[in-house]
Amino acid sequence: MEKFIILNDTADKYYVSADILHAEIVTNDLNLHYRDKTVIVGQASNATQADVDAINAAVVDVWSQGYTESTIGPLTLSSVVNGIS
Repeated sequence: MEKFIILNDTADKYYVSADILHAEIVTNDLNLHYRDKTVIVGQASNATQADVDAINAAVVDVWSQGYTESTIGPLTLSSVVNGIS
């Protein structure tokens, strides 16, 4: 089953796969590392360690839910997400 984390609590929601191996800050951007790719989360301001911690906690929380619950969120980061690349 695929699980997702919802980013933003505004009308502009972004869904990212919860198969994240780890999250980190690279050049002020929040990077989500997967087995086969890296996704950059664009935010209105620089990413913080609190964002990394929130993503890591959300991964644990979504996979702790039952199989019928495939999403968690919306997750509020330190600033609004304005793009995924």
